[in-house]
Amino acid sequence: MADLKRQTAYKVFIGDLIKGDFVKGLGEWEPNYVLVDDKKVSRVNIIASVISKYETPDKNYSAIDVDDGSGVISLKTWKEDIILLDGLDVGDLVLVIGRTRQYNDQIYITPEIVKILTDLTWSKLRKAELEKIWGEREETKLRQETSPTLVVSEEVVGKVTETSRQKILNIIEKEEVDLKRLIELSNLESDEVKTIVQTLLKEGEIYEPKPGVLKIV
Repeated sequence: MADLKRQTAYKVFIGDLIKGDFVKGLGEWEPNYVLVDDKKVSRVNIIASVISKYETPDKNYSAIDVDDGSGVISLKTWKEDIILLDGLDVGDLVLVIGRTRQYNDQIYITPEIVKILTDLTWSKLRKAELEKIWGEREETKLRQETSPTLVVSEEVVGKVTETSRQKILNIIEKEEVDLKRLIELSNLESDEVKTIVQTLLKEGEIYEPKPGVLKIV
């Protein structure tokens, strides 16, 4: 009965989890898991933002999609467990502890605990913690090393004001935008917008859910 002990809830990037290999347990008491590097991840602890929510009319099934900046994964609940997703809205930052599952080759999570986090700094703290555990993600390095649209001079950096920075944040908070659209909406100089975006990306205030698109964390 020792195999029944509670499994470790690993802190992982969603992007690594959904790209991992799903392995079915061999025995009655051996859990299924996702292989992330050398870790057998059967339970997870993630912090992410709610980006969509669905519930059947008969209230027998409810699901949400969450995004941590590295990828998107679904949380799925049935029958009495749908109460775990009650009160959640798109945009909420949540802490999720749950088990990894797979259906039609898609990895998802059946949640055990879902808690809304009102302090958004938890997202940045978790990202820093994950990079310490797993290392910086390759796409983050690539973005910082090869993004030519964000190359600006030191002279321009000195001209950036707090008002301009807040204006950019306010625009991205309202909608997902690309750099060209952001420049149009802000009415700021192109180089100034690029400088602010570069800084916000490095600070973890914004991220790119897909290449070239900017979103608030």
